Amino acid sequence: MRLCKILDIILVVLLLSSFLLVNVAIAEDEIENKVNASIDIEFVTGTDLNVDIAMDVYQLTTDKTYDAAGIKSASEQELGAFRLKLYLMLEGQLEEIFANANILNFTMPTFDGDKFNEDFNVELTSSFFSLNESINSENFINGVLDIGAIVNYTFNLQTEQGWNNTYTIILPESIGYKRTTGSVENNRIQWKVKNGDGEHPSKLAEISIKLEDPTTPRLETEDIQLEFVLDSRDEKQTILTANILAKSIDIGDYDIVPDFITDLEVVPSDGFRLFIDNGLSSWENLYNKTIKTIEEKAILKIENSSFNQTLDTTFGWVNNTTTDCLTPYETTNMDSNPPIRATSTDSDVNLQICNISSRALFGLANAGAQANISVNDINFGGNLDNIGYQFNGTLYLPDNLYLDGENAYNWNQSNPISGKFESDIATSYSNEKIDTLVEIEVSSADLNLLSFFTGGTEMNLGLFLQETRKYGVTVVPDEFSLPEKISLDYLNADAFRLCIEEKVFGEDDTAIFLNGEKQLFESRLMNILKLPEIDGSVDIDAFDESLDWNGDIANMDALMPVEVVSYAHNSYPVSFDISFLPPKFEISYQSFNFTGIQSQNVTYIMIFPHGTTVMVNDTLEKAVVKKTDDGREYIEITFDTSEFGLMDTVSCKIIPSALFIVGLFIPCIISLIITIILVVVIYIIRKKRKRKRGMITGEDGREFDGYNGQEYYVPPPPSSKR
Repeated sequence: MRLCKILDIILVVLLLSSFLLVNVAIAEDEIENKVNASIDIEFVTGTDLNVDIAMDVYQLTTDKTYDAAGIKSASEQELGAFRLKLYLMLEGQLEEIFANANILNFTMPTFDGDKFNEDFNVELTSSFFSLNESINSENFINGVLDIGAIVNYTFNLQTEQGWNNTYTIILPESIGYKRTTGSVENNRIQWKVKNGDGEHPSKLAEISIKLEDPTTPRLETEDIQLEFVLDSRDEKQTILTANILAKSIDIGDYDIVPDFITDLEVVPSDGFRLFIDNGLSSWENLYNKTIKTIEEKAILKIENSSFNQTLDTTFGWVNNTTTDCLTPYETTNMDSNPPIRATSTDSDVNLQICNISSRALFGLANAGAQANISVNDINFGGNLDNIGYQFNGTLYLPDNLYLDGENAYNWNQSNPISGKFESDIATSYSNEKIDTLVEIEVSSADLNLLSFFTGGTEMNLGLFLQETRKYGVTVVPDEFSLPEKISLDYLNADAFRLCIEEKVFGEDDTAIFLNGEKQLFESRLMNILKLPEIDGSVDIDAFDESLDWNGDIANMDALMPVEVVSYAHNSYPVSFDISFLPPKFEISYQSFNFTGIQSQNVTYIMIFPHGTTVMVNDTLEKAVVKKTDDGREYIEITFDTSEFGLMDTVSCKIIPSALFIVGLFIPCIISLIITIILVVVIYIIRKKRKRKRGMITGEDGREFDGYNGQEYYVPPPPSSKR
């Protein structure tokens, strides 16, 4: 029984084998062309291929069928037919293998006496990769390879009936593979497609390639840095620019990478320019997905730091870091140079150093000040560590100004701001330069009528008192103070103006300073004139006018001093002697004490009225009698800075002219005349009233004296008229 089953199996196998052999023989009889082809595909770049084909032809059918021997011995005419036949068969296969690619230099194969050979070039187009036609496949594919991406290729290997093809992809040293479906031997990956029986016409070949040494190897993390630029080169304002430097960008959430490209989540700046240039992303997309969040965070941290001000920023891209430059990227040198630079700019910010405006500090430095600062002395930079990105800072200073020896000072997280502010055009002074002019002008002379009519002889001189102090160079007045970190021996006039303008010297302090100047003026004039009280004022308009200047902090000098003008109006009593026989009018000697003032050149001027001359004696022989332009005499006494503490006692005798005396007494004479006139007028009026008191006129026109002298009332006579 068992033996019978074995015999049955053998019989079935023999029958099936006979059937298959018959079918194979029939199929082989139907195949007209038999070719063994070696097709070498060499990658030159990610999109450029060189193809070399060697065909060993065993049988070809044109008008008749030729075997291998017949092919080798064929005539030129027959070889031409063979070449055309092979060209047409190759063309069909290549169009499938390199679908939508550009096949270049493809011509009829040549025959070397043994084999037919063909070589040509292939350009893999955007259509080959199923990309939009607007994409430059050569730039894009080779660009992403140079930033560490892996590109997956799929070739539909086609084989004509009767052909047995061996496809070999050859990789150069610069290109490696990551994954493949072929058999690998060194840099050669091979697929065999045997279709000699017509039953296996195609096979899918897959390979993933990468550059062995890309310019930018695969990036794992995003690299974005911040750069803060404080530009104070324009001395009137400081511009803050927050630069966001995108060296590499995480595009994991962008959904812009085609499916056949892998291992590409972070791209360098060249890579993102590549994506934008090929329409796969946009600058708006970059701003919304990456830059905007960083910008808002940076601005918020700045505003909530010691900077303490609301920024009014304008956003923009730096064109030479976008695709608007001549060469936005090179596909053989894809890197982060230059980084994509986004800017957020506020054209006028309040930069403070040592708690004063930067303009004030820069001007003071040009006026001779020095300041050693640290990170805590500048109101910018705090809280920047909390943004979460590395940052660098640059402070551009005006010409001739330096921080730690640098006109463009750089700092970062590791090296915060510190150093000395200096100027190479700083002014230097060794002493103060203050000029003071004290003017005592006798503006009027009036007889003291009350004194005169009560037997006294005194007149009142109306005085206009004025002190003009011109501050060219001075030590910082006690009422003011500079920040502790700023050292300045002498304050020149422009520095004085700048400090008031920039609120280094506050309004309250300025008011106290001016009040102190007024009190010094009052005290000085009371000592000179020996008056118990003088009520002075400060000419605010004159002070404000002297603060006007061109605002050029690069030229800080003392050519136009700051002026403080104090003034007062006062009465000064002077006694005199008068007699009519013999005629005499003498004004008593007047004595005044004039003193030198510390660190000041001081000039005293005492101007006398018209119609007087003056004789002067003084202890230091400094007093000089001069005349004004309108002819009035005046005394001038001058002390320089070396004469501090000296006192010149001046005794002067005022000699009045007759005209002056007449003028002095005119008010008295006028008063007497007016008095006499009034008395006469009153007398006349009273007399008339007395004469007419009680007179009555009757109807007939006669006057009678009424009831005068009568003891009782007598009515007037009746009228005769009815």
